Amino acid sequence: MAFVFTNSQQRRPPFDGSYPQLSGAGANRSSLVLGLPSLNNYIPTLAGYNCPNTNYQPSDVAKACVITIQTMSEAARFQKIQDAVPNNLVPNPEILSLENNWGRLSRQVQLAESNGGRFTSNVTLQDPTGATVMVSNVNSPYVRGNIRLLLNQQNAPTTSEHENYATM
Repeated sequence: MAFVFTNSQQRRPPFDGSYPQLSGAGANRSSLVLGLPSLNNYIPTLAGYNCPNTNYQPSDVAKACVITIQTMSEAARFQKIQDAVPNNLVPNPEILSLENNWGRLSRQVQLAESNGGRFTSNVTLQDPTGATVMVSNVNSPYVRGNIRLLLNQQNAPTTSEHENYATM
């Protein structure tokens, strides 16, 4: 990996950017409060990790990564997540399923353009209570007025590879 700041000391945490590894490092998305106060609280962790006179642990960095990713990247992708940020909420099953299925939704939306708005295969999501919701076309409220950014399928290695990674 090439680093932008070549004259600085590089510090890498012992995990990658996947949600499973971040969770394994102590950052469970279903228990962290999503919002600007959390983001404000965790930003210094990213700057201070492994620096002299700081006590930040890898679990602190994992939590900072999850909060940053959800508050910025995931909120940019989905209006429902953007709406949750000012409310300082623990993500519900709906938010988590949107995050987990961004690649699948992106793919189906792009395929639907040539299919009259119908998905070639349904995407299974959850509502706020955890009940299963089947999304089958671009007119679903989980798509129209909600999804803001799509994964560019032409540049993604595979949809399944992307879905475990929390990208910023």
